[in-house]
Amino acid sequence: MELRRVRRKLGRQAGWNIAYTAICSQTYYAIHTLASLSEPVARGAAVSEVAIEKGELAAISSDLARLIGRRPTPITTTIAPALQRLANWTCPRTP
Repeated sequence: MELRRVRRKLGRQAGWNIAYTAICSQTYYAIHTLASLSEPVARGAAVSEVAIEKGELAAISSDLARLIGRRPTPITTTIAPALQRLANWTCPRTP
């Protein structure tokens, strides 16, 4: 699933407008090298991040269902409890 679709699903379910800005592989590379990843690992991670962003690594298959022995839980079902807890959360006051 493309990150833009994930953002839309989350935003719709939460009732929020979630901003999304695509970044280039050079920016991902810079982020990873600043996080102290080695050059080859940072480069590979940057390429993977861009591919994920574009949905290139998404695959529709029954592999996951076969591995876990049931149908996968939809992302909207998975995040609903977390969104409910967030909706009920209040910022604690500092003394």
